[in-house]
Amino acid sequence: MATVTTDYLTGVPMPDAIVKEINDRGEKGSAEDWKVKKKAWIKLESGSSSNYPIGGYEKRSKSDFYEKADSGRLVAKPTINSAEINTTGTNGSMRKGTVKFTVYSMTQLKAVQKSYFIPGLSCLVQWGWNIKSNGDLITRIKSSTFKSFSSGQQKVQDHIKAQKGCMDAMFGIISDFNWSFDPSSKSYSCEITIDSPGKAYISGPIDVANKGDGGCANKEDDDAGDGTGNAMKVMLKDVAEKNIEENAPWAPNGIYCGGSVNLDEDAKEDVSRWKQFTGWIGLSTAQNYYITWAWWESSIISGMSPVSENHDPSSALASLGKTPQAKWSKNHVWRLDSSDSRMKCPTAFPYASADPWVCLIPGREHWTLNNATGGTEGGIKGIKKAIGVTYAPDAVNPDGYLELGKVLLNTYFLWNTFLDSKTIDEYVLKVARKVNDVCGGFWNIELVDDPLDSSTMRIIDKNFVPDVDAPSLNIYGNTSARSWGMSTDIPQALRHSIMMGTQRASKKGAKNTDEPQASYLDYADGVVDKFLGGQELDSKLNPGEKCDESVGGTKKTKRLSGTDFKTELEQALLTLSDNRDDEAVDEVKGAMKAYWNLTEPPTDKGGAVIPIGFDGKFDGIGGIHWGQLFVTKQTSAVIKKAHKFQVTSVKHSIDQSDWTTSIETALRI
Repeated sequence: MATVTTDYLTGVPMPDAIVKEINDRGEKGSAEDWKVKKKAWIKLESGSSSNYPIGGYEKRSKSDFYEKADSGRLVAKPTINSAEINTTGTNGSMRKGTVKFTVYSMTQLKAVQKSYFIPGLSCLVQWGWNIKSNGDLITRIKSSTFKSFSSGQQKVQDHIKAQKGCMDAMFGIISDFNWSFDPSSKSYSCEITIDSPGKAYISGPIDVANKGDGGCANKEDDDAGDGTGNAMKVMLKDVAEKNIEENAPWAPNGIYCGGSVNLDEDAKEDVSRWKQFTGWIGLSTAQNYYITWAWWESSIISGMSPVSENHDPSSALASLGKTPQAKWSKNHVWRLDSSDSRMKCPTAFPYASADPWVCLIPGREHWTLNNATGGTEGGIKGIKKAIGVTYAPDAVNPDGYLELGKVLLNTYFLWNTFLDSKTIDEYVLKVARKVNDVCGGFWNIELVDDPLDSSTMRIIDKNFVPDVDAPSLNIYGNTSARSWGMSTDIPQALRHSIMMGTQRASKKGAKNTDEPQASYLDYADGVVDKFLGGQELDSKLNPGEKCDESVGGTKKTKRLSGTDFKTELEQALLTLSDNRDDEAVDEVKGAMKAYWNLTEPPTDKGGAVIPIGFDGKFDGIGGIHWGQLFVTKQTSAVIKKAHKFQVTSVKHSIDQSDWTTSIETALRI
């Protein structure tokens, strides 16, 4: 597979070469080559053994325009009418392309049938200008140099970079097509859809074709596997749970992958369902099994990926050294790899997962001394035989983030979430969002593909952005920006948080909401509504609202301080350590949000994404992808607070005469 990046996960400055090209174009005079000689072009070809390239050449002779059909009549050669490449997904993180073209004979239609009307075939569409802003000619990608699909992806990215964004391309998978005949012109209008490979596969059904037994028995009394077992059950039951010993770490090939804990807990309501599908409950109703996120996504999720001898081997299905798959060398078509994803979280204690039936945070287990103050390390009544999980590497980095690949996932939770999911991406997102929920709700979860290797998918926290400088685009006066402005796209649920946060009494006053809103207040800094004024939630009791009627009178409830909130959280974690039940889980979740949102909200570090953004349309430019950061001189004069724009959507529109690139962004204060 192509070499993937790590800093892209959390935002990266827009490349200097792209910024320079955009700004240089604006400086060109009306008589210079860029203004008078640039032309748009499009070329389409597939990985089919019967490849039939369309377009992409300068028409100079009769043979470039026409050819003979089987009937003997002279017909025009196929013509690409337009291509539109969008980024899809809630964060504009996956690519989808639509290419429209016309063919003029049954002979041509038969040829394109074998090349473009077969879902699952690889397809390369490339487009661009014929020159760079300095007048130099650009070169096009030669797919004949591709050794495999994955090497082709790398070559595409390298070529776009070498051409300074004056051309772009999408190398993906054909997922859809249609065509229709026009009797008046005796032509065939055709359209194909191209998806990025990760998107094409991960959006498929979760009940993939059976992988076979994986060397494991389907039933407890079988001597050998018969290949009829569910792949998920085989991995969770016969691989993970069967090999995890009590009070010992599970570390195949010397790499930590999981362990078990015996918990005092209310009986699992659907334990009979668990037994029905797995044939096993465990050595006791209190025994819970945990596997690392990295093992789950590399062995189970990526295990749903097909292998192909024509795909470059991946030396690891997760980052090298993070899972036993580091020793693999298999030709996987796509993978899920979030082992390097960084998620915002508190770095101090008390902090833990609020529900051990979902996950544990290594180094921040809820029963440890710094969390459940008043308990005894390893000796709390409700925690037994937990040594196996204490060997897990700490998941919280002192620099203020959690490494997602190190989180321990409960196999019971994974199985039941699997049963409630229909597609692979739905399953992955359900797991990620539930883990976020019990770990404080500090993350803004997104499933993305790697801009430099679209066959690699990752779960990220798009709120985590490093403190980096962002380059400046010139969008006014002599500029290649054709139009621009600011817009909002605020979901209904978020509007409430913004309104509650924008006019609160003061920065240090009541927050009014547990959602991150400090950045919204900064955006409106110095502005106060003279009719509504500073607002906060009413903390005064009305008659009859007391919890204890025997107290009587109208005595006010004491407002808790930060110290009080910390004590409440520690006590809630101690209660959870003694017995896991829904009330204890709910108490920890509430206390954790209250304490950290009052003292040091993780979401405020680096700023939250605000759905107020810069929108712009430029002369076509390649190399821009989601997550890139930039600023503009003009908007800086309007928004006084230090800020950056983060790209959330990129759209390329190309036809025979023009190429434009439109971007949408979110604001980061």
